[in-house]
Amino acid sequence: MEYQVIARRYRPRRFEEVVGQEASASTLRNAILQDRLAHAYLLCGPRGVGKTSMARIFASALNCPEAADRGRPREGWGSPCGTCQVCEAVHSGDDIDVTEMDGASHRGIEDVREIIEGVKFRPTRSRYKIYIVDEVHMLTREAFNAFLKVLEEPPSHVKFIFATTEAHKIPDTVLSRCQRFDFQAISEPDIVRRLQQICDAEKVKPTEGLLEQIARISKGGLRDSQTLLDQLISFSEEELRLDDLHRITGRLSDDRLGELFDAVFGNRPDDALAFLEETFSAGTDPAVLLEQLVELQRVSLVAQLRDNADAAVVDRTVACLQVLHETASRLKGSPFPQLAVELALVRLARLEEGKTLEEVLGWLQKLEGRLENSGASTPNPGASGGQPRPRPDFRRSRPSPEPQPSAPEPTPLSEDRSTSLSSHGAVPAGEPVGALSPEAGAPTAQTTANAGAPTPVAEPPVSTVQDVSEAPEALPRFASEPQFTRPEVAVNPPSEVEATSVSDKKTGAPCDFAHLRSLWDQIFVEFRQRFPQLQPYLRDSEIAESGEGQILLKLSTDFHFKQMSERRRLEKLEGLIAEISGQVWKVQPLLQKKAAKASESGHNDRQAGQSLKDDPRVKKSLELFRGRLL
Repeated sequence: MEYQVIARRYRPRRFEEVVGQEASASTLRNAILQDRLAHAYLLCGPRGVGKTSMARIFASALNCPEAADRGRPREGWGSPCGTCQVCEAVHSGDDIDVTEMDGASHRGIEDVREIIEGVKFRPTRSRYKIYIVDEVHMLTREAFNAFLKVLEEPPSHVKFIFATTEAHKIPDTVLSRCQRFDFQAISEPDIVRRLQQICDAEKVKPTEGLLEQIARISKGGLRDSQTLLDQLISFSEEELRLDDLHRITGRLSDDRLGELFDAVFGNRPDDALAFLEETFSAGTDPAVLLEQLVELQRVSLVAQLRDNADAAVVDRTVACLQVLHETASRLKGSPFPQLAVELALVRLARLEEGKTLEEVLGWLQKLEGRLENSGASTPNPGASGGQPRPRPDFRRSRPSPEPQPSAPEPTPLSEDRSTSLSSHGAVPAGEPVGALSPEAGAPTAQTTANAGAPTPVAEPPVSTVQDVSEAPEALPRFASEPQFTRPEVAVNPPSEVEATSVSDKKTGAPCDFAHLRSLWDQIFVEFRQRFPQLQPYLRDSEIAESGEGQILLKLSTDFHFKQMSERRRLEKLEGLIAEISGQVWKVQPLLQKKAAKASESGHNDRQAGQSLKDDPRVKKSLELFRGRLL
């Protein structure tokens, strides 16, 4: 006798034998018992969940004489007997009144016309003439349109049963004419129970955990699990072992997966890559390996959540699953699937231990406490002559306090400014700069400047915040950036420009533009290091002498011109020029494009005027009319 595979041999023939679709089976049987039969049914769901089997059982129940016999026990009502001539013919596909066709090979309008012609004739020996169309979504648009009329109002002796795996491809006009039954993926316990029944019937003994692994691989498809069991029985001689299942499916054993994860979580990516090279050389499919890794990590995550594991361990497992899931989503279209899996495992091997939110907050609180303690113990550079390291202040800026009626003591310079002035001999180390103010009687710019130099007009004092690090314009603050502020009378230190001016006049250094031009490259490099956020504005800039103690800063674009026109930025540049050159220069920004354009326009006008004077016709006209060229 010809061998028949397990999936066909153990196909259910009664509603009670259907696995995992009990709700649909009960509904169809009750429709027969209550005589509430529709003219068209649509069975949709994933592959291997019993759609075609259910269609055959329902067709047998409609035409089986035993199912309509009310003289039988009530348990047999509305259910086919499975042994009569009608049930045998329907099950084998040879019944004359039950036509089963494949929608993929009979998808044209001519095939539908044959059905329309056949519905006119009554059934030969049964109660109903039934048409079962499998994979009905493969029909063409024209075939569906031709089906609409007969599907909506068929003869009373005709029933249609459609089956499909892609119900979304069926037109709504067809869906609205059918009763729809959605078949779900079969659960793993139901698959295991059915496989155990088959093993008992086949007299084979599976090892512990084998059937569960087969059910997990089949992903809810009973036919897939039966096919895999049939293959495993053919491969094994006596007992069905888990290792044999791994060999025929190309999967790795749990021990081998444990070795791989030991290398990954032990931060040994080189060992993980060597393991993968050996595994892929043996013929393992990258997609199958990745599926096993995801499955193992998911089981580990469920166990960790159940046992209330440490939050950092759970977070790392979640991160691993995210990396593996992203790799799996890109693996199908990747031209290098092995490389994709290797990169994913290298990322996992280099993944650091995660920190919980509580640990991060505690670390931030400790850092804030250290910053506050270091700020409270900072020595006064004006009193002790020390040069404390300035620290950035990341707190929000607060409004300036109201000035007190009593005259406060002079505030010393910060580290950068005091170091800058003392290095050029302007102020001795540890001496307050407030003593250099005009109110203190110190020589000013007017008394120490060159005799013929014009007296610069002093700008009105601007109230500033006492703590320079908390000033609004000081954010963001860089640790190496010097702080420049404008002076308040006998309260705040003088600005960088004024302090350098005092240094310059005290040393009597003249303003030499040639000397400044020779140092401009050094000034530009130092400006880029100290103010990296302002350095792009001086790109392609040039300087030119504009007068005694004043230079023009020619900028290339209008945007750079607007940015450097702000006084606070010019003060930083002027202070740096004074620090490096030892001279006080006033910087005036100028848009170089406008200057070049004006120069070019004047040159063109002069050329045009000269060409008119040399024109003989113009000369002749001027002589005749005694005129002159304007």
